[in-house]
Amino acid sequence: MAIKYLNNVDLNKNQLQNPVIHPLGTAPGSPAQGQMYFNSTDKKLYFYDNTSWIDASGDIKSITSSTTDTLTVANGTGPNPALTIVTAAVANGGAALANGDQIYDFVDGFVNNAKLLSLLSALESSSGAADETISIGTDSGDTVSFGGNVTVTGNLTVSGTTTTINSNTVNIGDNILVLNSDATGSPSADAGIEIERGSSTNTLIKWNESTDRWTFTNDGSNYFNIPLSTEYASGAAASTSAAGLVELATSAEALAGSDTARAVTPSGLAARSFVGTIGDGSATSITVTHSLNSRDVIVQLYDASSYETVYADVTRATVDTLTVAFSTAPASNDIKVLVTKID
Repeated sequence: MAIKYLNNVDLNKNQLQNPVIHPLGTAPGSPAQGQMYFNSTDKKLYFYDNTSWIDASGDIKSITSSTTDTLTVANGTGPNPALTIVTAAVANGGAALANGDQIYDFVDGFVNNAKLLSLLSALESSSGAADETISIGTDSGDTVSFGGNVTVTGNLTVSGTTTTINSNTVNIGDNILVLNSDATGSPSADAGIEIERGSSTNTLIKWNESTDRWTFTNDGSNYFNIPLSTEYASGAAASTSAAGLVELATSAEALAGSDTARAVTPSGLAARSFVGTIGDGSATSITVTHSLNSRDVIVQLYDASSYETVYADVTRATVDTLTVAFSTAPASNDIKVLVTKID
């Protein structure tokens, strides 16, 4: 049983040796200011400050400061140490701590457009060595966007599978575009330029590896060979079974009708026929000059007013003229004469 003291005990500055603070599982009821006990549950020493039980195990619970840049714990020479923390603006090599406003000012002043441009212009690999690869966005799903213009002064390599250009004008300084540039060994892939035509079928110019020929299509299905130099450029002649160069016949050659290597134009066909109007109201025998250089001609007459076919006596007088005889003189310009050369 504990001995009770009903008044204060003054040890008169003598030592209290080997004391044990009262161990309890819970705080005692109705405590007095300054009363102490040892909590046997959490193993901590508590004292009562006349309001609540305070943990006296030695942890600093709070720090107050009378200035904005210095924190001080009173009694710096006693068991409570004095802490003085001086803040200052962030600087390279500085030892002072910085408050939130100073950190914001530093970051806001450092990460600006001019300094970012300066840093980007000196962008280097992590090791700082020259001629190394620098990666931005290494995940396959990363997207790097530039809102303004982008100028690449060195070589540009695109390693993805799809390159999409949404601009309407593409200016390329190179005079040769290389397709299938990754091909090696024996070629097998066709290549060409395709035109997107919206709701209509696309057209394209394509190199066909299976035939070693340039081809083109106007409907997306039927392909035609672009002529070889031996077919056109070197002057290979066209025939009934092969494409090639064709020379146009002159009117005289078309009229002659004997050339087998020249093509006849509409003008040449017109040169192989003659149309004229005869009749003066008095002559019954009229000479017609057709200049077709042949008596092998077909002659037909018709009335210029009624457009009915009429018949008269026709004599092929020479290779260039014929004589038309009537029993009654036709009226002025009343008869149309059609002459066609036959070979």
